[in-house]
Amino acid sequence: MINEDIDEWVYFFKHGAIRDDFKSPGILLAAKKLGYLMMDEKERRAYDDYLAYLGYEMGLLDTAKADGRAEGKAEGMIEVAGEMIKMGMTAEQIQQATKLPLAAIQELAKDTSWF
Repeated sequence: MINEDIDEWVYFFKHGAIRDDFKSPGILLAAKKLGYLMMDEKERRAYDDYLAYLGYEMGLLDTAKADGRAEGKAEGMIEVAGEMIKMGMTAEQIQQATKLPLAAIQELAKDTSWF
C-alpha cells in the first residue's frame, strides 16, 4: 500500500513507472526525464527536433502578436491624429501628443475624409 511520498518514490525507482494517483513533488518531472533517458538516440534526436520546432513556432506566434499590437497602436494614433486635425490643432501639437512623424500628420491633414 502506498501512503506517503517516499513510498511513491520507492515504487517509481523499483518499477520505473508512476501510477495515476501519485502526487509526490517532482515525481512527474522525474518520470518525464526517465522517459527521455530511456529513448534510443534516434528517438531522442527526433524528440529534441520536435521541441526545437515547437520553440520556433512559439517564437513566430510571439512575433506576430507583437507586430499586431504595434500595428493596432499605430492605427489608433492615426485615428487620434485625425480627430486632433478636426479640432484644429497644429501639426506640431499633434506630433507632440501622438509621436507620429510630422510628414504623416501633414499627409493626414491633406486627406479630406477627416472633415
